[in-house]
Amino acid sequence: MYAFIINHELVTWPQQQVLWLKSSGLTPVIVDTGSKSDKVHRWYSQEPCRVILCDNQYGFTTPWQTDVSGSSPIDIFVRAGDHYLVTDPDLDLSTLPADWVDRMLSALASFPEASKIGAELATGDLPDTEIANLALGQALAAPREVLDALHHRVLTDTTLALYRKDSGHPTRLPVSSLALRRQDCQVRHLPWYNDLPEDFVEMVLLHRSHMQWPNEIRKRLCAS
Repeated sequence: MYAFIINHELVTWPQQQVLWLKSSGLTPVIVDTGSKSDKVHRWYSQEPCRVILCDNQYGFTTPWQTDVSGSSPIDIFVRAGDHYLVTDPDLDLSTLPADWVDRMLSALASFPEASKIGAELATGDLPDTEIANLALGQALAAPREVLDALHHRVLTDTTLALYRKDSGHPTRLPVSSLALRRQDCQVRHLPWYNDLPEDFVEMVLLHRSHMQWPNEIRKRLCAS
C-alpha cells in the first residue's frame, strides 16, 4: 500500500516517517509542496523513497492535485479499488500498534459509507504550553458521533488517514470520515511538544507557515 507524505521544508520528522512506514510494510511517497531549502533537496537527492515535486503549496489537497498531464499523485500510483494512506510530515507514527492498517481496513469494511478513516491525535501527554493548550481545547470541542466502542464519526483532513481509492477527492468529508477511538491507535502531533528540530523552527520563523506558532516558538527558544 502506498503512503503519501505531504512535505514542505522539513527533513527530521518526515525522514523518521519514511523509515517507519517502510518498516511497517508500506511504500512511502513524498509529495513536496514547493520546498526551497537546500537541506530538503539534499535529502531528496539521497533517494529515501520516491519524491514528487510540486511547484505550489497546495496544503492538504496536494496528493489530489492534477498536473499538466491531468493526473494526480494518487492517480499515478494507486489502482482503482485499492486503498492508500495520506499523512502530514510532522506526526510520530511509532505509537501505532503493529496491526493498525488491518484495523483501519476492517473499519472501512464495517462502515461502507465512509471514504476514509484516521487515527486520533494524542492529547494526554501534552506539555503545559500555549500551543498545546490551544490544541487540547480544539480537540475537546471537535464535534463527534460515537458509532460503537471502537469508532466515531469526526472531521478529519490529512493528519493521518487511510482512504478508499474510489471515493473521489476526499479531502474534507465530515459525513463520511471515521476515527479510531482506541487510545493505542493515537499518533502524536510533534509541533505541540517541546522538542522541536531546527528545520521545523526555521520553517515556521522564516515562512510563517503556521501563523499561531512563531511567537510561541520564540518564547521557547528564549527560555532554553
